[in-house]
Amino acid sequence: MPNPTPDPQPAPAWDFPAHYRNRIAQMEEAIRALPPDRDGTVVLLGDSITEVHPARELAGMPVVNMGIGGDQTDFPDADGGGVRRRVGVAAKANPSFVFVLIGVNDFWTGKPLDKTIADYASAAHALRAAVPSATLFFQSILPTRGEHAHLNNNILGLNQHVHRFADELKSVFVDLHPLMGDAQGELRSEFTQDGIHLTPPAYDAWMGEQESLLARHKKR
Repeated sequence: MPNPTPDPQPAPAWDFPAHYRNRIAQMEEAIRALPPDRDGTVVLLGDSITEVHPARELAGMPVVNMGIGGDQTDFPDADGGGVRRRVGVAAKANPSFVFVLIGVNDFWTGKPLDKTIADYASAAHALRAAVPSATLFFQSILPTRGEHAHLNNNILGLNQHVHRFADELKSVFVDLHPLMGDAQGELRSEFTQDGIHLTPPAYDAWMGEQESLLARHKKR
């Protein structure tokens, strides 16, 4: 007798290149939709942690979310993605402020620390060249938790260099560890369910920090 219930189909494989292209198209659309009389623009540049960032406005300015799930600082494959290759999209938004949070996927996929540092430096310098008048906030890569906590030594190592790159590029280093981390140096338990991605309370805390930074720097 035939089974009236069809066998479940396997979930489709993650197609990062297609997601990357789709997100770039969404960013271009968001840039075209910016109000012409806006008082500045905020760009959020990063990976999946940024992609699901809920802010549509910060400090009275429109936000263009340029997070892409699975993205890294740079990829060895020219068609693979990476923040360095899409700084020109950020420039199209003519941003007053750019928040950068990128790097955990480099480690999650096994990229060595020294290569990640070099790739981050290349991306950071490319971004500064693309948006020379914007205020750049280079945010520390967030700590991880649980099964991903083994990444934290590399994250701390990279963050030391992110701080240095921010100084070199006359930008602002934002240390998010006191806000997001616990006493053991891991991501706070209430801020994550899987050890990497953030819960709504984490985004609330993060947006509060970003609002404070923007309020201070808009006055200059």
